[in-house]
Amino acid sequence: MPLFYGESCRAGCEDANLIKPILKTALAVLPDKLRRKVEIMGASLSNTLENWWLPGYRVEGELGGDGGRATLLYFGDLPQYNQWSHHFFTERTDASYVGKFRWIDAVRRKSNIPDYDLALFPVNPLTEPISVKMGWHIIPLYVSCVLDLTDTTENLIRSQTFKQQVKAIRAKNYQIRELSADSDLEDFYHEMLLPTIKERHGEVAFTSGLESLKSLLQEGRFFGLYRDTEWIAGRIVCPEGLDELRLAVVGWKNGDEKLLREGVVTAILVKTIDWARSAGFKRINLGSSIPFINDGPLNAKLRWKAKISMPQTQSVSEELQGVGGFVGADFKIASNAGRAILRKAPLLEKHGRTLRVIGWESNIKPEFRHQFDLGMEWVDLAVARNRNGPYNSDSRKETQ
Repeated sequence: MPLFYGESCRAGCEDANLIKPILKTALAVLPDKLRRKVEIMGASLSNTLENWWLPGYRVEGELGGDGGRATLLYFGDLPQYNQWSHHFFTERTDASYVGKFRWIDAVRRKSNIPDYDLALFPVNPLTEPISVKMGWHIIPLYVSCVLDLTDTTENLIRSQTFKQQVKAIRAKNYQIRELSADSDLEDFYHEMLLPTIKERHGEVAFTSGLESLKSLLQEGRFFGLYRDTEWIAGRIVCPEGLDELRLAVVGWKNGDEKLLREGVVTAILVKTIDWARSAGFKRINLGSSIPFINDGPLNAKLRWKAKISMPQTQSVSEELQGVGGFVGADFKIASNAGRAILRKAPLLEKHGRTLRVIGWESNIKPEFRHQFDLGMEWVDLAVARNRNGPYNSDSRKETQ
C-alpha cells in the first residue's frame, strides 16, 4: 500500500529527498525500538512535505431514505475514496476538481475550503494529533481480521448455523492443491480473479495486474480448490513473519454467483486454515476490509472469531509501509445529510491505540455485535451530542 496519497509540491519533494539519505545514515546506529520510532516520524515528515498541497474534489449525490442530498469533499488522490462514494450514494457519482489546498487549511476549516457534509484527507502520525485536536475523526482506510489458529476450526466459528454449513462443506469432496505453473496463474487471473472482482465490486473495484500476482508468489503460495477433478477456485497466501499467514487474493470460476451460494469461499478458507495449521502457522489474517461495520465482506469474516486490527507500519525491502493507512474525517453533523451519512454507514475510528465504532442512531449487524462483547467501544454521536452539547467537529468556524 502506498505510504501516502496526494499530489506533491516541488519544494516539498526536494526537502524530502534531502532528508532521506541523512536519516538512513543516522538510523543505522540506533537501537531497534528507537530506530522504528524515528523511521515512522521521518516517513511522516517526508509525506507531509510531499503532500503540503492537496487536490480537492467535490462529489454530490443522493443518500437515499430521508438523508437527502449530500456533498463529500475529498483531498488527495481519488482512488482511495472510491469505496466511500459507493457506500454512501444510491447511484454512480462523478468527482469535480475544485482546486488545490494546503492540508493545514483543510484541517483548520479555513474559509477558502468549500462547504461539505463530510470531508476526508490523508493523515500520518505527524498530522494525526493536529487533526484530532481540531475535532477530526481518524478512520483507517482498511482493517484486518485475524484468527487465532491455536484453537480448533470448529471453535473458531461463532454460530451453530455456520458450523453446520462448514460441516456440510467438509462432507463434500473438496480438495486443495498447491499450484506453481505460470499457466495456472494466468488461468486463475483471467478466468477466476478478474471475473470475481467484477461481479463482487463492480466499478469501484481495484484490480492488481498479473505481474503483481507474480511478485506475491516470490514469497507466497498459490492454491487451487478442486471439487472432484474440477478446478473451481484459487487463492494466494503470503507469510507475515514466522507465525502468521495472510490471505492475499481469492477468485472462483467466472465469478459465478452459484458457486458463491454453494459456499466456495468458505470451502477454500476451511481448507486453507487446515493447511496453515499443519504448516505451523499460529494466526491467519483473513485479509483487508473497508472500515464500514455493516459492510457485507467484513461481517462475513466476523462469522469467525476474528479480531479486528488496525493498519500497522512495516518495513518491506527497506521501505516503510503503512504510515498513510488513515484518513481524517470531518462530519458536519449540524446538517441532516451529515447525520444521515453516519446513520447509514457507522464506521471504525482510531481512538488512541484502539478501534471504536462511531455512528448516529445506527443499526448494527448481529455479526459485528460480538466485537462489543470483546470490549470494543460503541459511540453514538447522537447521544454524545445530546449529553455534552454540540460535538466539536460540528463547528465550521474558521480557526485563526
